[in-house]
Amino acid sequence: MGDNRRVALIRQSKKREGSESPEIQNDRIGGHMDQRGQVRVATVYEIGVPGDIERDGLEEAVRMVETGQAGGIVVAFFDRLGREELGIYQTLYRLEQAGGVIEFVDSPTLDPATEAGRILIAIQAAMAKAQRMKITNNWRISRERADLAGKYIGPTPYGYKRVDGKLVPTELAQYVKAIFQMRADEKTWAEINQWLTANAPAPKQKPNGPRVAWVVPTIKGIVANVGYLGHTHRKGKIVYRDAHEALVSLTLWESAQSAKGVRSTSGESWLLSGKVKCQGCRRNARPRSSGAGHKAYACKKFHASGTCTNPAFAVASQLEDIVVAALFEWHDSVFEGLQDLVDLDALAEVVAETRTVLRQLVMAQATSRFPEEFAEGIAEAEARAVGAERDLAQAKASITSGLGVPRVFRLRDMWEELTMQERREALSGLIDCIVIEGHKGGPVSERCVILWKGQAAAFAPWPVRGQKSEMVSLPWPLEVEVGLAAAEDAQERVV
Repeated sequence: MGDNRRVALIRQSKKREGSESPEIQNDRIGGHMDQRGQVRVATVYEIGVPGDIERDGLEEAVRMVETGQAGGIVVAFFDRLGREELGIYQTLYRLEQAGGVIEFVDSPTLDPATEAGRILIAIQAAMAKAQRMKITNNWRISRERADLAGKYIGPTPYGYKRVDGKLVPTELAQYVKAIFQMRADEKTWAEINQWLTANAPAPKQKPNGPRVAWVVPTIKGIVANVGYLGHTHRKGKIVYRDAHEALVSLTLWESAQSAKGVRSTSGESWLLSGKVKCQGCRRNARPRSSGAGHKAYACKKFHASGTCTNPAFAVASQLEDIVVAALFEWHDSVFEGLQDLVDLDALAEVVAETRTVLRQLVMAQATSRFPEEFAEGIAEAEARAVGAERDLAQAKASITSGLGVPRVFRLRDMWEELTMQERREALSGLIDCIVIEGHKGGPVSERCVILWKGQAAAFAPWPVRGQKSEMVSLPWPLEVEVGLAAAEDAQERVV
């Protein structure tokens, strides 16, 4: 007689899967085991877990079979095992190697021990994969539509309410502004928490209900939320700007982020974090702050692989100004190049001229004794006017996104409006890293070299975090084309 010990595996990815709720799955599995006289040794719940290849709950259930704690796994429905074909086959193989079984309550014919069962499993796995792709695609389309409409996806932030999917400020917005202002004024989390508990309704407090105390994690989440700038975002990354009314200004928001102890979901507060390299050892020159508020990028000198003989050091504000100026110079050149390629003013003049000719012909026809003589000329003029307008529309479309937002813009004109994350993304798209020589070599401007995209590969290998490597310095000065000369290829790719 075989091993009748079983692990019940229950998975629900979303609460709206009512027909496959944990309660229904548990009842189905319980009835299945009772009919067969099986013993439930464990129940593994995966709530809010998609059917990916690697899942902690599934791994736990399989390991129980592999270690002899159970003779098999029971799931209520086939797709609860997963929606990735590779993951399903891997699970079946591991169970087979361990001498275990898997049973599907809704489909008893899906027995991997039989040839017919394996064929049916292959079909079901393909269908589960197709269903997952359909769900994923539908969600992506819905999310894109919501983004384009400026609708907010996710829990409604404190201080807002939803009206037709968009966020609208409520009377609680005043407390959000107070939180940011207190944080910008260097108030501690405990002080802010104490003030809010005494003066403001907590997020989970019911109307006319007993007062609920605030908690520090909730306050930190509010301060880190870029949604209060009026933007919709996903995992801290802005996807649609000015989608709803902002509760705080960018200046106040960034002041709150720079306060000690704040870690924003929109990225580091250091512009060049992870991008600055030490010439003496090729390792990161990390952000450092002194008690007096001075900021710098510096090599820590003593590493696991040895000691850097020429540790880099640069005042953060000086280095960042140099890099930003170089970025502006590069971006201006791209802007000018693209504007030269698309002369909208000239095309607009052509449209005006063709329309003027057409209008004159129509007026002449209206006053002529022989209007039929103008028909052919008017048709040709109208065709030229339509063609000119089409050319102008296509030219505008080539430099404008579907939302009417210019793809071509002067970065320097928008820099102050960008969040720190957006600034870092602009830099990362064009720069591999910035190499700094030891601080005794002179001014920062003479000790730094920007390696634009693709240039850092010429100086490989670079040390990998967590792995020991030799302490090897970079040659100095670095023999690379810097500034605009090095950016010409990148500009051609953009154009």
